[in-house]
Amino acid sequence: MNLKRADLFSLMLKETAYYNQMIKVEQMIEQEADLSNLPAQPLYYAITQLSSEKLALCLPLMSKQQRSFLTDLSSWRKDQINIDNI
Repeated sequence: MNLKRADLFSLMLKETAYYNQMIKVEQMIEQEADLSNLPAQPLYYAITQLSSEKLALCLPLMSKQQRSFLTDLSSWRKDQINIDNI
């Protein structure tokens, strides 16, 4: 297996592990625990399932970098900027 393929494979395994931890992420949100050390992608998926009120309670529990990433990610629809979400 070449190095690029091995790197891709290990990245895929790491991402899979993050998604397998979704229950943990959801529990942390429910407990209003510190979210600042969570990977941004599973966190993004988890918060898309929340009400606006619950999301507002979670924002202070996230790092500035996470909040920025989540804002950037929600601003796009495919390859077009979604003005409505900004």
